[in-house]
Amino acid sequence: MTDQNPKRGAIPSPRHILASATPHSHLVGAPPNLIIAPKKISMWGNDVHGDCVTAEEAFAKACNSPEIFIPDNDVIAWATRHNVLEGAYLYQVMDMMQNDGFVESSSIYDDGPYFSVNWTNASILQSAISQGPVKIAVAGDQILSSWNHNNRKTGWFGIGFHADSHFDHCVSLCGYGTLSWLAQQLHVSIPAGIDGSKPGYAMFTWNSIGIIDVPSLLAVTCEAWLRQPTTVTKTKSIKPVYLQAMEQTDNCPHVFGIGTDNTLYLNWRNKSGQWSGWMANWNNAPKLSSVFAMEQTDNCPHVFGIGTDNTLYLNWRNKSGQWSGWMANWNNAPKLSSVFAMEQTDNCPHVFGIGTDNTLYLNWRNKSGQWSGWMANWNNAPKLSSVFAMEQTDNCPHVFGIGTDNTLYLNWRNKSGQWSGWMANWNNAPKLSSVFAMEQTDNCPHVFGIGTDNTLYLNWRNKSGQWSGWMANWNNAPKLSSVFAMEQTDNCPHVFGIGTDNTLYLNWRNKSGQWSGWMANWNNAPKLSSVFAMEQTDNCPHVFGIGTDNTLYLNWRNKSGQWSGWMANWNNAPKLSSVFAMEQTDNCPHVFGIGTDNTLYLNWRNKSGQWSGWMANWA
Repeated sequence: MTDQNPKRGAIPSPRHILASATPHSHLVGAPPNLIIAPKKISMWGNDVHGDCVTAEEAFAKACNSPEIFIPDNDVIAWATRHNVLEGAYLYQVMDMMQNDGFVESSSIYDDGPYFSVNWTNASILQSAISQGPVKIAVAGDQILSSWNHNNRKTGWFGIGFHADSHFDHCVSLCGYGTLSWLAQQLHVSIPAGIDGSKPGYAMFTWNSIGIIDVPSLLAVTCEAWLRQPTTVTKTKSIKPVYLQAMEQTDNCPHVFGIGTDNTLYLNWRNKSGQWSGWMANWNNAPKLSSVFAMEQTDNCPHVFGIGTDNTLYLNWRNKSGQWSGWMANWNNAPKLSSVFAMEQTDNCPHVFGIGTDNTLYLNWRNKSGQWSGWMANWNNAPKLSSVFAMEQTDNCPHVFGIGTDNTLYLNWRNKSGQWSGWMANWNNAPKLSSVFAMEQTDNCPHVFGIGTDNTLYLNWRNKSGQWSGWMANWNNAPKLSSVFAMEQTDNCPHVFGIGTDNTLYLNWRNKSGQWSGWMANWNNAPKLSSVFAMEQTDNCPHVFGIGTDNTLYLNWRNKSGQWSGWMANWNNAPKLSSVFAMEQTDNCPHVFGIGTDNTLYLNWRNKSGQWSGWMANWA
């Protein structure tokens, strides 16, 4: 069999590091012989990368009880992220592993503090090995020859090595005893001519465990370290910058989070009501800057992600419940900065994407289940900075786009299925920075736009199908930076606006169809930077606001129609930068908040109506 030449990658530690290291002095009564031989080991990338120092860390985790297996891809990804894929100092990797170890599902596997080990003293070395595998730097040439001689399998023998100071490899000592005893544990025979009564050590390298005698170990080793403990297991506390949820899928809510390092996490609840915990890099997810989901299509949720390099990924679940895995550049997708979908139109989902150059793309699925592919400049689309749609109006979807020069465009489909084409400055629209709509109110859609000078505009369609035209400063509106609405509450839509000075305004329509006018500082509202609402919970709308100092406020309406007033720091809330809710899950609303330090909080209401309080680092 042809010899192989896997990579190495260890760099000997500088003399000052060795001189200043704390020596292992906690000697224990080590047993006369010992070996830790995990059931599952791997190359962990060291066949093709110079990541031996990191691969040894993965082996050390496998020596845990119970065993912890870190997949090769995760080891390679960790080494890549820490710039140690093609060479590293041993102490450098152990430093990193103490605070940023391997992440698997909801657990983090770190190292404990490390101590230098005198490998030339048998009692000290054996004491150290009995407390965990010992990480050593060696000259790898003769070990490679022994490994190849045994067909690159467990059970190789390193005997009679000569002194070699070309230190370039990192391995692990995981056992000791007589050569015969070690051979017996590894289910191999002692080679002819070797005295099995001599002492030796079990050594991991390159997806194998071999046996090395004491003189050979001394001839090729230059440093040794004990981590104490070898593995520190922590529960992963996600630090999200972004949250997205699906809650209509089999009554099994799925909450996605993107961490501060662009890691994707998933936490989902099964039908028994148990949460999975935060699974990092779920389904081998790439690094993502945003995530978006469709969940009403044939009960086959589709989760889209945009990578940090603007690559589009899709992961979808088929009717058998199997996920496809993350498909990069799905359907030959271009580089995209954002993605948006309509999924209620004839069960023919339409996915829009805006390219990094503001080109609009459309990919839609016909009734036969075939996707169109990404159509650039669909329907002669202009360059757009954002896109927004109404799709519940008479089964005639209306797609609005705001151009890079703030021109408003509309493209709508009539009942015959024909699209109008992109109408610039539709209905004499002003220049707009954002657009927002209510479409469930009496089948009379209301489209709000905020102008580039913060003027509020309204254009609404009456029951005869006629549009009002764009009414500037509608209902004597103040200058607004954002607008938000509740429209399912008693068929009395409530439109909230935040002024350019963070004043909260409310304008609501009563059952007689009369609007209240814009009420400044409604209900003695504080200055707010954002507002968010739940309105499907017991017909008792809850309006959350985040103050300019990140204080959380709640104002809710009881069943008698009375509002609570703005409650600061509701339920002892922490300082929050954003808030998000699921409210369709078992009539048990779940409110998530992201703290100013990216800590995740959850406050949920049980079926008895009691709130849990804000749970930091939930799950």
